[in-house]
Amino acid sequence: MIGYIDPTRHAFAEFRGNNREGRIHMINLVRLREQARYLDGRLATGAEAYAAYGRESRPVFIRLVAGLFGKASSN
Repeated sequence: MIGYIDPTRHAFAEFRGNNREGRIHMINLVRLREQARYLDGRLATGAEAYAAYGRESRPVFIRLVAGLFGKASSN
């Protein structure tokens, strides 16, 4: 992938530690295809790709919630 942002731990810690007032607005600029095309050559419909994203990202979001609130729900 070309043109993405992957901050270092130090840079992200500085961002997170910036005690500014107000909300943080983020924009996710993505380019979508009719079908997902994986590095191994597989193709998937948008629904299949979105379901895979959910399966893969769920544990990450659970850990994030646990870190923010001290616990996580398994639902």
